[in-house]
Amino acid sequence: MFKKYYEKLFKQIAVDYNCTPEDFKKGEIIITKSEWNDGRRSYSPDMPFLQLRKLWNSVRRRLRKSEMESGV
Repeated sequence: MFKKYYEKLFKQIAVDYNCTPEDFKKGEIIITKSEWNDGRRSYSPDMPFLQLRKLWNSVRRRLRKSEMESGV
């Protein structure tokens, strides 16, 4: 169940940051050019990217923990 949402989340964030879902799985720093892609969400200028990235890492850890506990 979580895998389905995890994949959707990767796709949306990839649209937001003009990259591919596979880029997030690499675990390395990736620099992208900002583009107004169809379906892109607009974030407040008050929330810097670094905070979003830290939030994303927290979400990933929680999803992995949930997957391990549920045996997915």
